This record gives sequence, C-alpha cells and structure tokens, in this order.
Amino acid sequence: NGGTIFLDEIGDMPLNLQPKILRVLQEKTIEKIGGNKSIKVDVRILAATNADLAQKVLEGKFRDDLYYRINVIPINIPPLRDRENDIKLLAEYFTEKFCSRLGMKPLKISKEVIEFFHSYNWPGNVRELMNVIEYSVSMCNGNEIKMEDLPAYIKLKSPVNFPNLQNLKEKLEKIERQIIRETLSNTGNSTEGKKRAAERLGIGIATLYRKIEKYNL
Repeated sequence: NGGTIFLDEIGDMPLNLQPKILRVLQEKTIEKIGGNKSIKVDVRILAATNADLAQKVLEGKFRDDLYYRINVIPINIPPLRDRENDIKLLAEYFTEKFCSRLGMKPLKISKEVIEFFHSYNWPGNVRELMNVIEYSVSMCNGNEIKMEDLPAYIKLKSPVNFPNLQNLKEKLEKIERQIIRETLSNTGNSTEGKKRAAERLGIGIATLYRKIEKYNL
C-alpha cells in the first residue's frame, strides 16, 4: 500500500484471472488469501508486455475493459536492434556488473565483438545481450572479451563473415543510407514526411532521426 506494483508480461494473463485484477484496479481493494475482509490499497500500477494487446483484444484473448484500464500512459520501447547506440553502453554495463559479481577485474570488450554486436539482430532483446555477456565474462581468460568467448549459438546464427565484418558493415550502411534518402525524397523532409518515412521503413521515428543524423541526411 502506498507503493508501486509491476505486472510483467500482462498480455499472458489467463482470461479467467483478468476480471480479478480489473476489480482490484477499479475498486482499489484486495482480499488476503483465505480472508473475507476487503482491504483498501492505494498503489501505482506499471504493466509490461511484448504482445500486441490491441490485437489480442480483437481476437478475444484479452479483455477490452482491462486493456483500457491499464493503457493510460503507454510507453513504447523499441527493440534493441533499433537502438544501436544503446548496445555498446548496455554491453559495457553488463560486463562491469558480472565482473563485480564474480569478483573479477574489469574486462574490456574488443572492437571486433562490439562490431559484431551492432550487426546482430538480437531477437531476444536486452535479456539476450545480458545472457551473452554473462557467458562471455565467465569464459574469458584474458583481460578482454573476444569473439572466441561468445556463445557458439550466437556466432552460428549470424550471417556475418567475421574477418570481413567491417567491410560488410560499411556496405550495409551504404545501402541503408541510400534507402532512407530515397524514402525521404518521396515522403518529404517535414515532420509529417519523416513520420511517413518511418512507417514505410518499419522503424520508430526516434530511430529514423538517429539514422538521419548518423548519415547526415
């Protein structure tokens, strides 16, 4: 009471439980397990999901009344692959965290590994990056995390040819720059035009602005 409760993966809540949590949110009362007395509570609710709740409502898999009750101030967090500038920062943060936890001296991350991380798609988002770093810290024998310290699966999943990583990255960036420039020439360079361009490219508007600055468009 008087605090915050975090409802993680709210989209996976079974339909038969959703009316119960909705009642708590609406009436701001709870009952202890085995009790029969209603207790008033005043809490702040944070809910998170990677599911499309609006689509689940249409499919009858999520209650619309609960959806509208929790969707007061939505915050959309882009996937890690669309936040390239965050990858190095997060990798270094997790490295420091796991080195400290294991009682190890701080490790550096090689330039080759950072370049690889930027080229990888990160289907598991931040959790996957965290797990990769935890494994790599545990496997590292030197003072720097190198490609051989990474889990085998992540290297097998990547289509990148490691010795030619930088060349491939430069070629991909050149293609990306050309596509963004052509899209902007079609939609216009106004704020609305950039929003339309982001929609056509399938990326967030913040990501588009970062790439416009990166490629000096």
